[in-house]
Amino acid sequence: MTDDERANAAKSRLAELLPAFLQSAGWTRAEAAEKMETSEAILSEIIAGRVEAVPLATILSGLSAFGEVEIRIRPMHVAITW
Repeated sequence: MTDDERANAAKSRLAELLPAFLQSAGWTRAEAAEKMETSEAILSEIIAGRVEAVPLATILSGLSAFGEVEIRIRPMHVAITW
């Protein structure tokens, strides 16, 4: 997996959280975009999983509109074959 593929995978996982946050906050996409300091079009792209052109910082700062953002890193499981 390339660095770009890893970055896009991480952004996609973060983007998957947005619909639940929108619902729990009771915000429309327009309200969320305003609070996230982004456009409704970019928010829609993020929610749709089209994150390749969206900077990670945009997603993280957007998520912080809902509260504190905490990211945990887990080691990858590597299979060793002999």
